[in-house]
Amino acid sequence: MRPDLEVVDVYKMLFQSVFGIQHILHDKAKRYLEEELSTLEMQKSSDEPLIENISVDNVMVRVNLRPFKMRSLSSDKLFLAMVTSAKETRGTQKAFLKLWNRFKSLVEAGKLNFDRSSLGDFDRKVKKENYPPYHHSERYRRSYRPAYRVVKREVFKRIFNIG
Repeated sequence: MRPDLEVVDVYKMLFQSVFGIQHILHDKAKRYLEEELSTLEMQKSSDEPLIENISVDNVMVRVNLRPFKMRSLSSDKLFLAMVTSAKETRGTQKAFLKLWNRFKSLVEAGKLNFDRSSLGDFDRKVKKENYPPYHHSERYRRSYRPAYRVVKREVFKRIFNIG
């Protein structure tokens, strides 16, 4: 667990674990990937994993772009993995809400350390907005400088011939 994780960041991860990245795949998505990779600042010593699990069922992962770039992997293949994953991912609001409600109940039971008032405020907001995608919190962005793409684990492994 990352200490600077906020409620919105958990929401985003759960959202991505169910819906993938269909909401960002558009005609400029490949160009954005290329631009991000070309301008990405590398860290001299990083323990950031190439792949990070984000779903309870281990299906969806974040491919972290810094270790991806350090390994000189193909952006064309990553984009193919993104498109293929989006085509194969058919998340439902019902599945998302099951995870979101489980998270809320763990916070309410004191098993996860998040501010209950902030959670309640955020929950009312996203419910009113019909549970849209969200960006990471400013605190999370400052602390972790997230740079990744969400794909299905098996699609990534198949396209990159990994294990």
